[in-house]
Amino acid sequence: DPEEVILGQFTAANGKPGYLEDDSIAEKDREKAKYCATFAQLVLRINNDRWWGVPFIIRAGKGLEESKCEVRIQFKESHTDPRLFKEECPRNELVMKVSPHEAIYFKFNMKQPGLSQGVTTTELDLSYNHRYEEIYRPLAYTRLILSGVRGEQESFVRDDELIRAWEIFSPLLDKIENG
Repeated sequence: DPEEVILGQFTAANGKPGYLEDDSIAEKDREKAKYCATFAQLVLRINNDRWWGVPFIIRAGKGLEESKCEVRIQFKESHTDPRLFKEECPRNELVMKVSPHEAIYFKFNMKQPGLSQGVTTTELDLSYNHRYEEIYRPLAYTRLILSGVRGEQESFVRDDELIRAWEIFSPLLDKIENG
C-alpha cells in the first residue's frame, strides 16, 4: 500500500554534504538525482491466518546517523490487571542485531523484586562482543565474500526470492514514479 511508504533523501548536515552534492553524481544527472530516494520505510503485511494484522516494518537508508542492520520483533501489548500492576507495561521485544555489534537479546517485563508490585524491564542478553571476546569474528562483508569464494549459496538470495521481491516492489515503484 503506497500509503504505508515513506521515502526521503538525505541533505547536507553537520558539515557533511547531502546526496545531491555528492561528487559521484554527474552534472547532467543532477535533475534526475532529485527523485532518487536514499531512505525508505515500508510496512509489509502477510495475508495468511498466522500473520494477519502483524506489520513488518522495513527501514533502509544511506547517509543516516548510524549504520546498523537488525530485526526487532515487538510483541503485542500486555493487558495487565490493574489490581496487580499500577502502571502500564511496555511491549516485550526480541532484538537480533546483525551489525555493527552482533547480539540477540530479549527485553521483557517482570515484577520488581521484593514486596513491591511494580514492573521493571530487563534483558536476556547474548552480545557476541562480550560472550566471544577471544574468538576472531570477521565483519559481515568478509564472511559474505568468503562464502562466495567457497561456493556456499546460503548467504545469497535465490532466484525465486528475487523474482518475488520484484513482484512486490515493481508495482509500488511504478505507483511512486507515476503518481
